[in-house]
Amino acid sequence: MIAAILGASSGIGYEVGRALQAGGHQLILIGRDRSRYRELLTSDDHFVECELAVLASVATATETITRKFPQLDLLINNAGTAGRRGVTIDGFELAFAVNYLSHYLLTRLLGNPRRVVNVSSEAHRGVTDLDPDQGLGPTRSLLGWREYQYSKAAQIAFTHSLVSRGFDAYSVHPGVIATNLWRRVPAVVLGPLTRRMKPPAAGALPVLRAATDTALDAGDYVTPRGVIAPTPLVSNPEVAERLWQQSEKWVANYLP
Repeated sequence: MIAAILGASSGIGYEVGRALQAGGHQLILIGRDRSRYRELLTSDDHFVECELAVLASVATATETITRKFPQLDLLINNAGTAGRRGVTIDGFELAFAVNYLSHYLLTRLLGNPRRVVNVSSEAHRGVTDLDPDQGLGPTRSLLGWREYQYSKAAQIAFTHSLVSRGFDAYSVHPGVIATNLWRRVPAVVLGPLTRRMKPPAAGALPVLRAATDTALDAGDYVTPRGVIAPTPLVSNPEVAERLWQQSEKWVANYLP
């Protein structure tokens, strides 16, 4: 079994990678710095360099992967960013590009992974409008929280679009987890959250369930409380399709 994981250098992704590795999966680790993946890399595993904020880098990474592995058993889109403001070289809001659009392009270019898991968040519940143009930069909110929420809502809508196209795809809320994702968020903002944060190993559990549980239904939203319904907005087929079509236009230069 071959599993590709975004963002496995630490935190939830690292714990997921460790568990899959122990279960016999061969790992493809996708990230920026090979040295941060040394603990997971074995002679059977592979590291692929990728800067998710740059679409050309995502396209190059997928070329490397598909050349060696024409068929993946599992793709886990876990990497993300929060508490950062900016606009990418491609003109997209930073969180939107890293947390969603890069995952969209990566998944499209990898062909047909047998199972796709998108690590999202309950933060999506704060989104009331999934107008794709919100993904265009720069970051507008002071701490980038609104944009983070939007990117997570887009991930779940993307999951539903994948299912409508025949993919075995799932989205996940891992819980409120103490990871490096929050390192740029001011402590005064994180204050109330830190008391609720759990270790990365706890956050890995719902991700692993989405990755391995054959009793789930495609499109399920898996959380520490079990499978629950996301908001009607992100489950709306028309909303999801509109986001898919606009995303396709944005990455058209990299699609076959």
